[in-house]
Amino acid sequence: MNLTFRKICTLALLSSGFLSASAMDDAVRDSIAKLIANGQGTIPTVVSNTRNARGATMILGRFTVSGVHTSKILEQGLCWSTEPNPTVLNDKSTDYYSHNGRIYVIKGLTPSTVYYVRPYAITKDYAVGYGEEMKVITIPQSNSTVEFDISVTNASEDVKNRITNAMDQALYWWRQCTSINNKEVTVYYSSGIPTAEASYSGYLGFGPNASYQATGTALHELSHVAGIGQHMVWIMSSVLHPGSGTRVWLGDRANEVVRFFENNDKAGLTGDNTHMWGTGTSSMISYGINGAFEDTGKELQYVAHAMVMQACGEDGLPDNYYRRIATPSYTFDCEEGKKYYFTNEEYGKAVTYLKESADGTLKNVEMSSLEVVKNDSAAWYMDFDPTTQHYHIKNAATGHYIYAENSTLDKVMSATKSSILDSRHEVQLMMSRTDFTLESGTYSAGKRGYWLSPNPDDFGGCLTAKEDGSVVNNYIDLSDESHAQRFLILDSDDMEDLALGLNGGAVSSISINGYSIPGIHAGYNTFNYSVAPGTDISNIMVDVKTNEIYTGKANVEMPESLPGAITVNLERNGETVSSYTIEVEENLLYAWDGQLDKNANPYELGWVVNGTVASDVVNGKDNTAHFVDADAESYNFVLSNNTYSGRILELPFEGGCTYELHVKGLVAGRKYALESLVGQIKPQENKLFSVSMTIANSDGVSFIERKTIYTNKTEGKMLSKRYTFQIPADVNSDDIVITFENKMTADFVFCLSKLVLSDIGEYDAIESVSEDSKDINPRMYNLQGIQLNAQPEKGIYIQEGKKVLGK
Repeated sequence: MNLTFRKICTLALLSSGFLSASAMDDAVRDSIAKLIANGQGTIPTVVSNTRNARGATMILGRFTVSGVHTSKILEQGLCWSTEPNPTVLNDKSTDYYSHNGRIYVIKGLTPSTVYYVRPYAITKDYAVGYGEEMKVITIPQSNSTVEFDISVTNASEDVKNRITNAMDQALYWWRQCTSINNKEVTVYYSSGIPTAEASYSGYLGFGPNASYQATGTALHELSHVAGIGQHMVWIMSSVLHPGSGTRVWLGDRANEVVRFFENNDKAGLTGDNTHMWGTGTSSMISYGINGAFEDTGKELQYVAHAMVMQACGEDGLPDNYYRRIATPSYTFDCEEGKKYYFTNEEYGKAVTYLKESADGTLKNVEMSSLEVVKNDSAAWYMDFDPTTQHYHIKNAATGHYIYAENSTLDKVMSATKSSILDSRHEVQLMMSRTDFTLESGTYSAGKRGYWLSPNPDDFGGCLTAKEDGSVVNNYIDLSDESHAQRFLILDSDDMEDLALGLNGGAVSSISINGYSIPGIHAGYNTFNYSVAPGTDISNIMVDVKTNEIYTGKANVEMPESLPGAITVNLERNGETVSSYTIEVEENLLYAWDGQLDKNANPYELGWVVNGTVASDVVNGKDNTAHFVDADAESYNFVLSNNTYSGRILELPFEGGCTYELHVKGLVAGRKYALESLVGQIKPQENKLFSVSMTIANSDGVSFIERKTIYTNKTEGKMLSKRYTFQIPADVNSDDIVITFENKMTADFVFCLSKLVLSDIGEYDAIESVSEDSKDINPRMYNLQGIQLNAQPEKGIYIQEGKKVLGK
């Protein structure tokens, strides 16, 4: 196949909207990838709608495209994957429903699965724009069944066909869009029924009116089977459906689904004692399908109706006798490895926190927010099981899970000593309908509280706090006033804001011994330090973004001359927030921990490439050193059996290509240490690669000449290296050049990370003494850093960064 024909075929497939990842062969995928990689012109601006809708096998989303005229758009839709950051080279769909704009739809998904979805738009010049990624978890698929009574099977052929087809279609949409389980529906036919009828217990009947023997009517009657007009939560005045006559539904989830479909923030769900319908909605979708005249026969209406029924269950309308509270769902967006903290709305309020006690029970313990972040017994890890739609909550200090002690009404959820997970360890989170204002000092934030319920739960119980600090399991109360039953879930960022009372802000400046520093950024001096005697911690870090205390390092600008101890003041709006006295252990001129942007370096530190690098050596980036995230799949380096996930600086080599790192501000006559993690990404099979380093000034005076710093052929391993050098007192040190050179001819990518250049002072002592051999060592220097070209006289010299005795 010639290139032109392949390109034409690719364009046809691309514009058709049906070219899924599974349908692409490698050649077609490569063709599409090359077209996009060489895309021209303006990239479309794609903005994701904050709302979406999902079922068991379907995900629906909205988005807008701007910046490019519609005539320039080749294709737009949703791309998705089970891994983050999907692209158009993954699965994608251009299918949509038309209703107050386009509602894009993905079908045929796997139930109980985490998906990452992004809207996209491709221009005719192959420029691709993406919207914000959405994490969407499909729900379990309904296992409800339908059985036809003999009255249906004995009816006329037309009646039997219409009723069976209607129920088959209705049950189909229940299974695509809901997780309504354990409903065994028995369908019957009676000439005495004017239209149709159904009960909560699962009996559903059709009358002789043919217009009601249809899918819309079947779905309407199934809504009664699931609780609409049947359960007391809907029939009587309740916290979810208060008042009399026509009443609004107060459940968040159902209202959000209606607002999504209508593309209208003011739309919502309402109903009387028996039926439901929408407010602020158009006639195209009748959410209750309350009569044959409201049945449009459109797929969109059936999908919307079924998804609203699912949402009512998630709001707290039980869909069967076995569930006493809401249908479990993904209500709190948790991140793996992140710590969370639980404070009760009534007996907590950021003063007490849920903590595992010594006897393995849960207690609300009074702790300051600063104490909490230092004490992992009050910290919890959370993960979500899409299959059960429940959470696991594990104590960060002990690894014990919150679990249900027994199946009685007064059971207590506590931390188990067992690490084996079963249904006792599953916790359902149901979100409140209104914000709770959490305040501490100047901090104020609106948060939603959560009822925590054990699974299985036959009594509708939830974790409840008591004034004495204990927690028990009480019958759930869905009213807004049930503060003792709801817990606010805070993350580490919330705790920092609470500890400092910053209301989400940050310090505006810091000062060191009176030197005012406007902020923190790359290239500034870095130091390690310890707290002054008398404090209860040793090795702290001041993070000037939050004023919080951590173990580690801080990057701040320092005066040229440092005393043995200095004072750091953290300031906000001209006032000191916190003050620390520290001892300086080491003054570092430059530290790059993998997180800093070299473009922000005040010393104008820069990378220069000499030679040619092919454009396809590394991700299509040519002639430059560039940063990548180490936690991406292909850059997951391992150091000492731990995964390092900072940022990596890539140096793509080809042939004799070299890279120069230019550093300003070093001082002649002083000694420096250069430390880094080094490694490679793409080794060639059975080939050994080697990288050398030369440190010199801009006039070419070398301090380390062609030092081999890396020789390896093992992929994915970063090695720790440290080299010392001294700048001679009589040479220009304004511009120091550190050159990295590929000594081999094969193409490969060399990597640096955690690069640190530190001032370690003058030679004031002999670090090590050894006898030199009779041969001249070409790497021996005098104390001024000048390399020797002859057998040295008796005295002290520098060899391999250490002082040696020559004789």
